[in-house]
Amino acid sequence: MRQAVFASIAFAFFYGLTTVLQQKYVRTEITPLHLNFLSYLIGSLFLTLYLFILKRKDLRMKPKTIWYGSLAGFFGSVLGDLFVLFGLTYSSSINWGILSTLSVFITFFLAVVFLREKVTLFKIIASIISFIGAILVIYNFKSSVRFNWGDLLFLGATVSFSISNVINQAAYKYASITQIIYLRFIITALIMFFLIIIFNPINKVNAWGFVFFNTANFIVGISLVIFIIKKAGAYFFTIARNLVPICITVFAIFLLKDFPTLLQMVGGLLIIISIFIFQIKKDLLPVKK
Repeated sequence: MRQAVFASIAFAFFYGLTTVLQQKYVRTEITPLHLNFLSYLIGSLFLTLYLFILKRKDLRMKPKTIWYGSLAGFFGSVLGDLFVLFGLTYSSSINWGILSTLSVFITFFLAVVFLREKVTLFKIIASIISFIGAILVIYNFKSSVRFNWGDLLFLGATVSFSISNVINQAAYKYASITQIIYLRFIITALIMFFLIIIFNPINKVNAWGFVFFNTANFIVGISLVIFIIKKAGAYFFTIARNLVPICITVFAIFLLKDFPTLLQMVGGLLIIISIFIFQIKKDLLPVKK
């Protein structure tokens, strides 16, 4: 468990720094489609070379390995990352850091629907409080445009990442950590290639330095996520990743001079409180006989 804790701290640091820099670059230097495609393409080439030289046996995969790895890649790296990158062109990294904490409730909802997770009164109360907190973060009380498209994309990313985390946990029966990471990169690069060809062909890239930096952080971040889930489970990760909004806020203040608003802070506090309530084990709901 100690390894999972240290890995969670490292993930929050790297993810927070990368997210803030992504906000800067997708608004000024490179489109979200190009950044996602080039990062996963370079990562795929690097991982292919790495596996061919050092872990050639991991290149031999069973059909179920490919299936689970591909699903995790589609929801986590194609949908999830694109939602975040496009969201950062409209909204702030601070908003994403706060809204991403809702993944604990989405993971719980998925577990209730598909795994028959037990529902308690505290979990219901926590879900309601978290919903109120999310509204305070994304609802604009002073503008005629009440909801920012970026925040709605962030909510979509939270759902996608939650689904990917659940799939990752199921994938360990059929695949190693290296295989899951490799499949995520390969599948994402292939899908992004077709999206680029159809919607936005690449003519020129002005931010190669950040592309390589983003690639390295994708590899480190995904590796840490999969390592944490394998060591402590998807639910532990959804709790531990609450360090992310703290790191994002700190980096946003120092690198972008972007300070959180009062509503953002109140909404984020409500979401954090709801997570603690969510973890209360006692069940106050009447038991059906």
